[in-house]
Amino acid sequence: MGRADIDIITAKQSLYSRCNNFKKFTEITEEDIERIKKMVEIRNNTVLDDQNKYLKPEYEKYISAINYLLSGKAHLKLPNTDEQLLFLILTVDPNLTIFNTYANTNLQLNNEIIRQRKMDAFYSTIREAFGFYDPNLLTIEKAYVNNYLCRNSLLPKLNKECKKEFIAKHANISFENITDEQLDNVKKCIEYWEISARDSKDINTLIYNIEAGKFNIHTPEEEILLFIMIFDPELELLKIYEEESKKDKIILRASIEIGIYDENLITLEKKYKSRFLPDKKISDWSI
Repeated sequence: MGRADIDIITAKQSLYSRCNNFKKFTEITEEDIERIKKMVEIRNNTVLDDQNKYLKPEYEKYISAINYLLSGKAHLKLPNTDEQLLFLILTVDPNLTIFNTYANTNLQLNNEIIRQRKMDAFYSTIREAFGFYDPNLLTIEKAYVNNYLCRNSLLPKLNKECKKEFIAKHANISFENITDEQLDNVKKCIEYWEISARDSKDINTLIYNIEAGKFNIHTPEEEILLFIMIFDPELELLKIYEEESKKDKIILRASIEIGIYDENLITLEKKYKSRFLPDKKISDWSI
């Protein structure tokens, strides 16, 4: 372990020891988010201009952010713990890759040995992507998702289990009997969604609207067809699946690029492609 590693360990311990008043983003506002995002953008440009070629950019940002948060200047601009920790995750992991990768790792297992292997693979994946792993970042990101992002969604607390349940209950569906009339109706629903959803076009809101009967659709086949055509019309998840040979790579890329990894959804996208886009070349590995 090098001197720089020892210094950052000491620094992060010092930072987290001050976090006794962490309110888990329950009081953070949209104005706070925008203000901190602007601060992050300015500082990231500075860090990247003076980057250490031996460190991953994410690790460089992590070190810089922690050192900044321990300075007196930071406390003037970020006076409370929640703002400081939000600055940290928006600097290091603005796409919440750590949270998404964890959420897409199936840990609901009775076999503790297999569960531990999956956790070890998760740790390894994050270290490879970021150059380090700090378990506190996962805890902070969970709080941000549950207490801020979900608070501002049409369906609070709709988590990854609900997403997987929605997809799983459609897993055995076939698109072979979808009629032209049904397809046209789904396309009209997409037009309705584009107009009505506006700035709330996230996966949680989409699933909520489908299950709440907000669309003029009548069958499970139409439900999952609508979901795919809105959420992943270019079949990006299937593309990632075809391009990567290792599961941990698939999970990581899917978490970063589309925010979800789900084996049932991959199967459904294969069926969708076969029925509606048989000539579409998804990747260089497409048959």
